[in-house]
Amino acid sequence: MASYKKHEFNRKENELDNFANEISHMARLSILMEIQKGGICNSGEIVEALPLAQSTVFQHLKQLLKEGRIRETTDGIKSCYGFNGKAFGKFEKSFKEFSDTTKFNN
Repeated sequence: MASYKKHEFNRKENELDNFANEISHMARLSILMEIQKGGICNSGEIVEALPLAQSTVFQHLKQLLKEGRIRETTDGIKSCYGFNGKAFGKFEKSFKEFSDTTKFNN
């Protein structure tokens, strides 16, 4: 079996791979969809909307924050989450470049 040599791929390929892996997890994708529906939502709203334990939601929010996919603001004791438009714009641009240069057979 071939080993995965991530370091041998270029930066753009690695960034696209990282982003795709982050959003391919059902919990993270669901969290992102909830944030998208509500603009900015607090963690309690996200927990209520999803069939996931609070600890699971917080774990995935932490990962999305760490990777810079979402941003966090605080309102008193509540944390509110929204998209990091720059991160999504970069992914969109990279994916568009990929799809524009790919020949799809219909």
